[in-house]
Amino acid sequence: MLSKIIIHFSILGVILGATLPVKVYAGNFTALDFNYLQGDFGSPVTEKLSMFNVSLGRIETQYDISISMPYLFLNRSDATESISQNGMGDLFLRGGYELINEAKSGFSLYSSLGIKIALADETQGLGSGESDVGLYVNLSKQWNQIRGTLYSGYINNGDPATIDYANTPLFGISVARYLGKTNGYLSLQKSAALLNTNDDPLSFSAGVYHMLNSQYTLRGQISMGLSDGSADYGFNIGLISWF
Repeated sequence: MLSKIIIHFSILGVILGATLPVKVYAGNFTALDFNYLQGDFGSPVTEKLSMFNVSLGRIETQYDISISMPYLFLNRSDATESISQNGMGDLFLRGGYELINEAKSGFSLYSSLGIKIALADETQGLGSGESDVGLYVNLSKQWNQIRGTLYSGYINNGDPATIDYANTPLFGISVARYLGKTNGYLSLQKSAALLNTNDDPLSFSAGVYHMLNSQYTLRGQISMGLSDGSADYGFNIGLISWF
């Protein structure tokens, strides 16, 4: 059975970068990230997901493209037993394009497409075995060193043979602050539950990007679930190499 925390990660994975509150740099990049999520989703079972994620892509002023692949470590435990699985996760592809330029209009409108290609082993609960597609739109405006973004999206979720998942509308707001080599952001996001019996996910996150030098950027994020539909908490730390 697909775990709730993997479902939560699958939604995050498809939108990875699509709702990034600040496009801080430009050029080709590779990135290695470590992510951790934990939650019980209002049940007696606690799920813990650790993952290493490798990404490759290019960011420019007007567009971005990327591909990423995680390796997952999943643990589920209750008062009587603990079960662990690990393996490759699903492949994520995304690309975005600026529809309206901020310098000309006073605001930026950016559209993105994200695709999850099902490669994870669904028999171990590491994936749904089905592919997902999401479309997203960001509306942003700059005020001096502060950037505000409203974003929305819609994910068409693939259905396994025995489960009928609802498609996922989502929306959120973020505020980013530019501080020279360091850029920080706060974000609040809500999405619809995949199953009618679950609460809608609602989460808050705070993150930072810091340029170590012209070749490397360090990034990190912490998140907190505000409903039983979200992981209780999580964090990410990663290193981006530009070339």
